[in-house]
Amino acid sequence: MAREVSKKKKKKASSQKSYAETNVKLNYDLMAVISIVFGVFLSISLFTDITGIMGELLKSLFLGLFGGTAYISGICFISGGVYYMLKKHRGKNKSKFIMAFILFICVCSFWNVVDKVETTGGIVGFFSTLWNSGICGEGGGVIGGLLAVPLYYLLSFWGSVIVLGSVILILAICVFEIKIGKIISLVKKLFTKEYENMT
Repeated sequence: MAREVSKKKKKKASSQKSYAETNVKLNYDLMAVISIVFGVFLSISLFTDITGIMGELLKSLFLGLFGGTAYISGICFISGGVYYMLKKHRGKNKSKFIMAFILFICVCSFWNVVDKVETTGGIVGFFSTLWNSGICGEGGGVIGGLLAVPLYYLLSFWGSVIVLGSVILILAICVFEIKIGKIISLVKKLFTKEYENMT
């Protein structure tokens, strides 16, 4: 009798666990689909004017926040959704998405430094300049400027480019799982092939 009760409890617990896991998977799948749909809508809004008032507001918001790099944000949302639907390793995905987000912020900051967006006035002038330049598609918007401007004052132009470029390279290697050894061997093969063709 006690064994039967114990078996029933275990069966109930395992069924509840599997039900919870199914719900979590469905939630993540739904988030992936929403990410793809939002990415498509955002991309259309950024490159065209056929998405109405909502599209215009979204375009202004993303350009003001991320500047010229906003034009790749739609692709990022689509890629993130597709990647999850293909891989579905939630623990691994979480860390990758965080690194990808940091990578995007660093790209915004890098673009802000390269575009040499200058801010004037106090705090209001600082944010206003970054927002307006972002709306025009220049620099990395408010988000990019928050990191780029202090870094520019501390390290000047080339120092900022080297630091941000190095961070972007490291994050890109981690996010896209780039094998440096394979890249080196590929470059070596290309140079060897070109040399053989020349001789």
